[in-house]
Amino acid sequence: MRPVLVVMDLDLLKEILIKDFMDFADRPGLFELDPPRKPGEPINDFLIFLRGTRWKRVRSVITPSFTTLKLKTMAQTMDETINDLFRNIEEYSRQENYLDVYKLFQAMTMDVMVKCALGIDAHVQKNPMEHELIHHAKVIFGTSIQSLLFLIHMSFPAFGWFTRNIRHLQYKFWNKGSNPFLDLVEVCRHVMKSRAADPAKRRNDLLQLMMDSQNISVNVTKVTGNQLTAGEETYKSHPDESTHVNDQFNVSKSGLSDNEVLYNAMLALVAGQPLCHSSKFNQSSFDTDAGPSTGCPLCSRTTHIYFSFSYETTSSALGYTIHLLVQHPKVQEKLRQEVDEFVGKGGNLDYLSVHKLRYLDQVFSECLRVYPPVFLFVNREANRDITYGSIQIPKGTAVQVPVYHLHHNPALWPDHETFDPERFSVDNHDHHPLAWQPFGHGPRNCIGMRFAQLEAKMAITRIVQKYYLMPCEKTEKKLTVRLGINIMNPANGVFVKFIPRNSPK
Repeated sequence: MRPVLVVMDLDLLKEILIKDFMDFADRPGLFELDPPRKPGEPINDFLIFLRGTRWKRVRSVITPSFTTLKLKTMAQTMDETINDLFRNIEEYSRQENYLDVYKLFQAMTMDVMVKCALGIDAHVQKNPMEHELIHHAKVIFGTSIQSLLFLIHMSFPAFGWFTRNIRHLQYKFWNKGSNPFLDLVEVCRHVMKSRAADPAKRRNDLLQLMMDSQNISVNVTKVTGNQLTAGEETYKSHPDESTHVNDQFNVSKSGLSDNEVLYNAMLALVAGQPLCHSSKFNQSSFDTDAGPSTGCPLCSRTTHIYFSFSYETTSSALGYTIHLLVQHPKVQEKLRQEVDEFVGKGGNLDYLSVHKLRYLDQVFSECLRVYPPVFLFVNREANRDITYGSIQIPKGTAVQVPVYHLHHNPALWPDHETFDPERFSVDNHDHHPLAWQPFGHGPRNCIGMRFAQLEAKMAITRIVQKYYLMPCEKTEKKLTVRLGINIMNPANGVFVKFIPRNSPK
């Protein structure tokens, strides 16, 4: 068993995640259900598993895909998809006086990811409860941290070959005989080949941005930690914290390879879940301009990982937020007043208007503090022996950031069980920046952070514009959560009454 150091000291975390990032640039892979990976395996091309020079090169090419300009172009797609969400809310509300909005959020975020990552209209929201993509997503994210398979793997890593084979059999059984990961690879290959053959089929999506990046040369010796860090330029105002990861990355490389584009485009679909394009997948369930399938393993693998994490984490975050707004009607009404003031009742919503909503940011930040969807994935691995005072960290040690425990540490967050958006007001400087880590920190933070925040905030804003959110007989006072291997989501759904604002409460 490998040593794991769990760090809750925020100053030490700042050293590890930011200042000394070059000494902790890699992820340890603590919770993989696979034995050591062999050369040529698809998982080797996923950004989240890349190491050293290769990780820096791929990350430096992909990070600009989430700039402000790119996100502005995606905001319209998000807005159109939210319209489909409203149609489902109205339809299911007519059938019952309440509904499980978490399931509808899963369908919505799936649609957004497929459109923004691959330029495909999957029409998931036309069948939100039974669509094949939702089924494949549940297959992939169905493993619980309390499952027997996971416990055997973690307790007896020498039997990794056995647990991996069992998992593959489970996938095929649950997925009608095909492996959902491999199915998604084929979809991405299909689209990439079509676009390469016909320039008229270019789309303004993540896959196209990655394909275009194949012509870019990257001098990794010139890339700084600031350029690798996703999100607003958080550390730009601190020159001493601008991470230079040059010692072990002293090499120039070209842009992304075919395999890197393929698999990292797939990754974007989980920061969504995988698509399926096997003989058992109904091709008519989505609209695509792709031609015959060909091989581009890397682009597919990258898209797959984004897809999978974005779908599950964003839908869970939205579910948590709606639950907390139902439980705190005063916060809900204050947020609605802000939305009405800045956007106007029934007005259009875009990238700029979302970023003017300060209280919305406070509400969403506090929701992610109370319920961080990703609770076990913020970790690093020491690539050399390093000492901080009396603490010696040997090379190869895994450093785990206990996100949930940080967010609920009463020493960091007084009255931590209370939902209070004022913790994140501009006048409140009581909390340490690293005490809030739903997306991690430093150059290896969540690359899709801004995308996820924009999607969630646009959905929340439009929902409170249009509806009053009320509890029903199935609404849980304290939400029951399910712990997956890395992700925490609502176990029993999120049941809510949606009352149109033009109707009496």
